[in-house]
Formats: sequence, structure tokens, C-alpha cells
Amino acid sequence: MIRQTLLKTSPNHVLAAQAAILQHFVNKPLAQVSTTLESSGFVINSVDSSPSSSSESGGRTLVLAHGLGSGCGFFFSNYGPLLRSSGGSYDRIIGIDWLGFGASSRPYLLAPRHKWWSSTGMCRSCFDDAQDADGESTGALAAADFFVDSFEEWRATLGLEKFT
Repeated sequence: MIRQTLLKTSPNHVLAAQAAILQHFVNKPLAQVSTTLESSGFVINSVDSSPSSSSESGGRTLVLAHGLGSGCGFFFSNYGPLLRSSGGSYDRIIGIDWLGFGASSRPYLLAPRHKWWSSTGMCRSCFDDAQDADGESTGALAAADFFVDSFEEWRATLGLEKFT
């Protein structure tokens, strides 16, 4: 609610902007795909050059995963040239939005109260204070697991076995 009020945006606005950018810059139409993760109900947004294909069909598949503060629409100049039909090396290209980015779900991760800033001045999250039974910090592992586990479930849901 606050995000939509302050930024005047929503997943629908993000999808519309993504579609406009990709339609303008990419020669081959890309299908927008929303994959619901059964374990959490979160949705991972992706664009796919051949959504009806599977990695078992023998073609080469490339999955593009963006960095911090980005989205799959940022690869607009890469989709076309990477496809075999345009002289590239891949038969299928999929770009994903990580959870919390682009048009994917934005899970609510509560930061500890009154501990918003770390000693380095960087914003803290609930991952920062995670500890194992011996009191050792596991925050970085918890953060990595959050993203890797959701990616793995997304991959399995789509039936992707072999990809770059």
C-alpha cells in the first residue's frame, strides 16, 4: 500500500512497462509468464521466447537473471541477438525477475525493530540477525537460500532440466 502510494506503481504497471520496452526493442515476441511457487504462493515473473518448449526438446536454453535493483526487461538488447534465429547460440531465452524485483512477488521481510541500520550504515534485514544454535551468524546463508530455493522451485515448476 505504501509502495503504491509513494511510487504510484503496481505489478500491472511494471508488466505494462516491461511489455512496451520488449515489444519496441525485441524482434521476436516474448511471452510474459507468471509462475506461482506452490511452497509459498509467491509469483515469479519471467519472459520466455518459447514458453511451450521444454529443455528436453534438445534446444539450448539460456536463463537471464538480473542483478540488484533491476528486472528482466533490462535485458531488452540481449534477447534478440542471443537467439539462434537471429544468429545467436540459443533456441530459447528466459529472463526472470527475482522475488522482490520487477513484477515478481514482494515478500514481506521484517527487519528487527530499532535496528534498521548496521554499523556500516547499510540497511539491515531479518537475514542480518539470523544465527544458528551456536550463535554463529547465518544471515548471508539465509539470504542466499531464500533466492536459490525460490529459483530452484521455479526451475522445477517449468520443467527446466538443462540450461545455461
